[in-house]
Amino acid sequence: MASKQQMFMTKENYREHTVVNVQRRFFFTNQIVNCYIVRMGSLKLGVLGPFEAALDGRSLGRFRTKTVPALLVYLACQPETVHRREHLMTLLWPGLPQKSAQANLRQTLYLLRQAIPTVNETKEGEQVPLLLADRQTVQVNPHATYDLDLLVFEKRINEGDAGREAAVALYRGDFLCDFYLPDSAAFEEWTLARREELRRMALEALESLAGEAMSAGAYQTAAAYAHRQIALDGLRESAHCQLMEALARDGRRSEALAVYESLVENLFEELAMEPSPQTDSLAEIIRENQLEDQVKTITLVRRDEGRELPRHNLPADRTPFIGREQELDELADLLNDPGMRLVTIVGPGGMGKTRLAQTLAA
Repeated sequence: MASKQQMFMTKENYREHTVVNVQRRFFFTNQIVNCYIVRMGSLKLGVLGPFEAALDGRSLGRFRTKTVPALLVYLACQPETVHRREHLMTLLWPGLPQKSAQANLRQTLYLLRQAIPTVNETKEGEQVPLLLADRQTVQVNPHATYDLDLLVFEKRINEGDAGREAAVALYRGDFLCDFYLPDSAAFEEWTLARREELRRMALEALESLAGEAMSAGAYQTAAAYAHRQIALDGLRESAHCQLMEALARDGRRSEALAVYESLVENLFEELAMEPSPQTDSLAEIIRENQLEDQVKTITLVRRDEGRELPRHNLPADRTPFIGREQELDELADLLNDPGMRLVTIVGPGGMGKTRLAQTLAA
């Protein structure tokens, strides 16, 4: 007999869940009636921007520990990889004794299964566990389905202009921009590497789309794509050039020149640099109102063409750095040690840790 949860649903529940109409024969009446059964298991994950997780349209909310969503994201982003338990323990609980790390992993897997008992199966639509685990390994169930924006982004971004448009629409922000696991340098390194890679892919796609829009005379669209690039990387000179050109060709010369002035100021304050000659030339063309004489879509400015790349992108020092020679020498020795993977500077707030690190990096 169907349960009450299976037989009765509110209008809201009906909209939020996948509902299947089946026939059931009730033993006490021998009647065949239609029953509406809620098929649970639609998992949706968002990692391009703030972390989001929803099951059957309902947010999973806050997990008991941060390692639960960390493990979920790490596994979901690599659905075809089989992970050794030792690797996951080292990733999430570095430096912890083996027995303690083993217990933590078991507890984390338990909590993850409690939060996401089952998901939809790829072909038959049946319910299957999201994860498969044995004494040695953990992996995403190859028969499980879930919606992860990152996987769709990586697939669509190489499918021409239409695919790139769909991909950048999914890019709400940097990968896991609000999620940190401060006790695990290894997890943070993985997150940072993926964040940089995905940001680069998004920027290149936006740049390509802006160029296509410019060539088609869709200057407002080109400006919108350029604005999105600048929102992701405020010092991206090529994006500023695209925005300047799009605004100028759209008859908004004063706005285009304001973009240039803002770029000049930001480059000096952040990098102690000046715009490239190409950018200066574009600004002069716009100032003289000679842009219509130029070929559409002026060559984009790249810092690695015809000039030496800066050694870093650290902010310029406003005052001299005096003292700390011993600390700088000790840190330099640590960084030059091939066996040293991470150096952390700790101390009370306000003692100059950031300035010391910046001076060392420069």
